[in-house]
Amino acid sequence: MKRLILLLAGCLFLFSCSLSTSSTQENTQNADLLIVMERSGCFGTCPIYNLTIHADGNVEYEGVDFVTIKGKQDASINSEQIKELVKSINDADFFSLEDKYYAQVTDMPSITLSITLNGRSKSVWHYGPLDCFSFGENAPQKLCDLENKIDKVVNSEQWIK
Repeated sequence: MKRLILLLAGCLFLFSCSLSTSSTQENTQNADLLIVMERSGCFGTCPIYNLTIHADGNVEYEGVDFVTIKGKQDASINSEQIKELVKSINDADFFSLEDKYYAQVTDMPSITLSITLNGRSKSVWHYGPLDCFSFGENAPQKLCDLENKIDKVVNSEQWIK
């Protein structure tokens, strides 16, 4: 009976170690995650603000103009939301996108999205409609989807509207 208890305890220990190892590997893999998104203005009332999202879920917002809350605000997102963002970054194949996308149209905001993930860093500048509706050469929809996903996950609306 004593051997059975020791065997079960050993199995539980090994199982818990394997769970914590995969969780630790996942956290270590995204440990350098940094997302910075800057939305610029237009000739009208386009919201101007910056978001910074850190690997630990810390979110920094700075409202500049045409937003409800100007200045700095802090928030946080949970590990599941971080995973959701990392998946969206991968789904958008962000690191293979062009560095610039420019729509041949005037009076549009621009977005600069800079991401560091797993030792890679890239910035993409996008000028044009926020929904990527095509006006000449504009950004691919997957970039706009990623930009909008970032806003949704951190709930930017709480500061903008």
